[in-house]
Amino acid sequence: MQLTYHKIDVGAATAELYDQVTKAPADVWKVAFSPLYMDQQIDWRITVKGELVHIPLFSYLAPDRPTDLIGYAAQLGVRAMHDMLGETVQRLHLSIGEPVNCVTDNGEESLQFYMGVGILRG
Repeated sequence: MQLTYHKIDVGAATAELYDQVTKAPADVWKVAFSPLYMDQQIDWRITVKGELVHIPLFSYLAPDRPTDLIGYAAQLGVRAMHDMLGETVQRLHLSIGEPVNCVTDNGEESLQFYMGVGILRG
């Protein structure tokens, strides 16, 4: 499996946040059109037409402690790959928004970041 990513400037964005990836004619992409939450169904959509894959970015809040952040990132990856069981994944593409912001959420320091996920099926 190949892993690719794009960094997307979300600092000055006022509209929908998204990334675009070039698509070959025979490619079949599965794209998350909802956040990757452990307790919710993900709205995966198939893209087979066109020359570009549209990947929306969603906002996430993560703990600002390094070990907790690593665990949170792993959880997101496992959640995405869980829905691919039984399928061949050729490429996982992450659309990562920058900058990452420090925010206060319910009195706790958190990191707010934006991310989108597209998966090229093999």
